[in-house]
Amino acid sequence: MRIGKNAHLEQLRNPLAVPPTVEDLNPPVHLRVTEEKPMDQQQREEQERVQKALGRRIRNLREAKRWPSRNALARACGIDRDTLLQIENGAANLELNTLLRIAKRLKITVSDLFNDIA
Repeated sequence: MRIGKNAHLEQLRNPLAVPPTVEDLNPPVHLRVTEEKPMDQQQREEQERVQKALGRRIRNLREAKRWPSRNALARACGIDRDTLLQIENGAANLELNTLLRIAKRLKITVSDLFNDIA
């Protein structure tokens, strides 16, 4: 039996043939995994600058939008209060999912969060 994207045609030509498996129709994709290079001093400094500026922006927006407390915003975003504190202090590396939830609760876009920062 043929393997690959034309395996279904073989079944049409020969109805008694064994039907193709999922593996026959979807051959494996081989991904090349590259090792992440460590950041140099300049990259670390830039990352730290962006984290601190983003944290200040989030804190300022939380206060401007009159969230009753850091704890209230953290609960609304599904994160721990201490995690939000670390984010606002620029000490946490944000996951995209967390960033999206914070932006949604502050009723702004992610691009607004990064405006003039990165």
